[in-house]
Amino acid sequence: MSKQETIDDIMPSAVATDDEIRRWNALPEAEKEKRFLKAIDDGFNSGVSHQSVNDIISEAQAELKAEQK
Repeated sequence: MSKQETIDDIMPSAVATDDEIRRWNALPEAEKEKRFLKAIDDGFNSGVSHQSVNDIISEAQAELKAEQK
């Protein structure tokens, strides 16, 4: 039985951790391009948010704080 190689499921992030940066950098260039294009497409197709920018920032800060505990 052959061992199937798996590719990390890391996606681009504006606030990547050192580990996420390392994992991203390990991907082949073609895979990085494919994932960037998917992230951009997902953003354009995500719909309209009913939250204010301040609400989104506050929510992100709360999530980050919870992850650091």
